[in-house]
Amino acid sequence: MDAHKNFSISTVATAPSPVLSGTSLVVSSGEGALFPTPPFNAVAVPSGALPITSNSEIIRVTNISTDTFTITRAQETTTAKSIAVGWVIMAGVTAKTLTDIEDEITIHEADTTVHGTTGNVVGTTDAQTLTNKTLTAPKADVIAEETSDNGVTVDGLNIKDGKLNTNNSVVTNNIANAAVTNTKLSTSAITLGYAEATTNQTVATGTITDLTSLTVTVTVPAGGRRLKITGFIPTAVVSVSAEESKLLIRESTTVLSMTYNRFEPGNNTAVSPVMYSAVVGAGSHTYKLSVDHNATASVVYGMAATYPGFILVELI
Repeated sequence: MDAHKNFSISTVATAPSPVLSGTSLVVSSGEGALFPTPPFNAVAVPSGALPITSNSEIIRVTNISTDTFTITRAQETTTAKSIAVGWVIMAGVTAKTLTDIEDEITIHEADTTVHGTTGNVVGTTDAQTLTNKTLTAPKADVIAEETSDNGVTVDGLNIKDGKLNTNNSVVTNNIANAAVTNTKLSTSAITLGYAEATTNQTVATGTITDLTSLTVTVTVPAGGRRLKITGFIPTAVVSVSAEESKLLIRESTTVLSMTYNRFEPGNNTAVSPVMYSAVVGAGSHTYKLSVDHNATASVVYGMAATYPGFILVELI
């Protein structure tokens, strides 16, 4: 549709030449700015006369340069008139103004598309399925669940209260073969806790002793999980006589698992690792690696940066 502007009216300062076919006229000085941006239709009528078919012409203004109008003659079934100096030029409402509006209404009543889009759109209260759409702004930072009981389902996976819903968790049946590759598993994907010691530790006789730095506290997720705990000391040596020793995994004072070892004097002897597996309840648990021996002399448990002693807690 054409542009519009209120009070767009002036008088002819220089008439078209020839008056019946000329395609340029000049309006009063400085009054070209009163008119809208071309193109638009305007009525040319003698000064003091009411515009009627016999005395008026509708022209189409296709360009304005200061006060000079470039025009196309005899628009909207009117005929060319002898436009003279002093005639009034006004960009008012003509039949074209109204039919342009009517045509737009008719087009949009029958059209369910939006300019610049392909496909139909719906009302603000109607459901619509988005296909092949990328949301750039605004983006959904938060998706709220419809009710407190339902959670939110995204592509078949239900999320409720900030976590995967129990009934729709990521279980074996929901994971495609080879979907999770080694590169996608972080180094701590199944590790709950780890502690290590890298210097020798000397333990005296006849008492259970917790090894320094080999205590780890872990948090088991809600619902409980099966854990595997591994304790490892590389070597041990006694200097006086053969000794027997136990390597223990303990929680507080409770012994969860142990291995028996016998050490010969003067020899670095490998210590048997100790392991423990069980389903444990949710919450915080502290596990430690301890030793117990009936030695008549101290035992030196050998550890270094290149072969540390450690306690490892994993989910299995």
